[in-house]
Amino acid sequence: MSLCARETGVLQFRGNNTRTYAGDGEIPARAPQTLWKFRTGKTETANAIYPWEGLGWTGQPIVDREMGDWVVYFTALDGYAYKLDLERGRLLQKSPDNFYIIKSSPAMAGLYLTFGAWDNAVHFLNRYTLRHVYSDTAIWTSSASYDFDSSPAVEGDSLVYIGGEDGYVRKLSLNPEFHRVWQYPEEAPTSDFVYGKKKKPYVGIESSVAIAGNKLVVGTGSGEVWILDKRSGELLASYRTGDDTDGTPVIDVSDSSFYIGVEKDFTKNSGGLYKIGLDGRKRWFFPTGKKGVFSTAAIDSEKVVFTGDDRYLYALDKKRGKLLWKTALDDGSWSSPVMIGGRILAADYAGKLYGIDAASGAKLWEKKIGNYIVSSPIVLRGIILVGTRDGFIHALR
Repeated sequence: MSLCARETGVLQFRGNNTRTYAGDGEIPARAPQTLWKFRTGKTETANAIYPWEGLGWTGQPIVDREMGDWVVYFTALDGYAYKLDLERGRLLQKSPDNFYIIKSSPAMAGLYLTFGAWDNAVHFLNRYTLRHVYSDTAIWTSSASYDFDSSPAVEGDSLVYIGGEDGYVRKLSLNPEFHRVWQYPEEAPTSDFVYGKKKKPYVGIESSVAIAGNKLVVGTGSGEVWILDKRSGELLASYRTGDDTDGTPVIDVSDSSFYIGVEKDFTKNSGGLYKIGLDGRKRWFFPTGKKGVFSTAAIDSEKVVFTGDDRYLYALDKKRGKLLWKTALDDGSWSSPVMIGGRILAADYAGKLYGIDAASGAKLWEKKIGNYIVSSPIVLRGIILVGTRDGFIHALR
């Protein structure tokens, strides 16, 4: 699916189903100025030192045109969905219902705003009222968790694909009525990894699916990447990454491949970035430090860029996986970088945004906007939108 940003905005995480688009316009050569910021609420949980507030991972806002005006939709860690005026940050609507904690980036499917949440369901709200319409709930097995942290992929106005921490990928149809078309796997998912004091199998899917043609790609917590037939849910191929793979695949249709990050979570393996063919065969692997790679990569015709938990922004040659450059950030990063017009926008745990020259990796500017950025930014109509974990969504021009 191809979207024209100047007409329809950015309607899902990374803008399209290959996950290769995050906005248009320039990434500035100098530090942008704050246009507005909007405060969200808080969710208190018994096992958290600090309250859940602001935007989480992946937490990307989306932007669409409504009644002639540009509006921002986002879902927050306080459990609510919001709609704001893009130019002023004025609150237009807030969902009447609370969905506990929402890490998922929302997506627009025709008349519906859809997202996953920590109340163990994928939700659909009326886009004009933000009132709840339908939910698809987790499938109860022996999984360690049942949250939905991943972000939906939307085709047209009536098809949605999403994975959950119950270990299943599902295809949902909104027309003529809401129903699940298929789920994969058909049997209860299994894993060599266990989680928590109860040692339950970690099968969770936090990766958002990517789609090209009839192939759907998704990473899993059980250490595999699945390549499915999007029409039937049949497994076409798989690749074992060897550890938790929460990052979202980025499909490069030019050479029938995709890029996906892997963590260092359950094993002693190095985390890093894989390039894998849509036939399930590894092209190359680039190792990184600390806990590996949680971010979603960005690509152009020659290179792939991504952030690591080890506080570096990397640029690799797409063909061979050779390091072109790496730039140190102030802290690690799960936030997904944006690359437009020879410049890169990146963010880190230190609450900083960075403008980076894509050819050399040189820092053009840096700007602290809050504390602990794990959400992913978008750039649209000269405005940068990004959330921070200290309770805000920010707009910079």
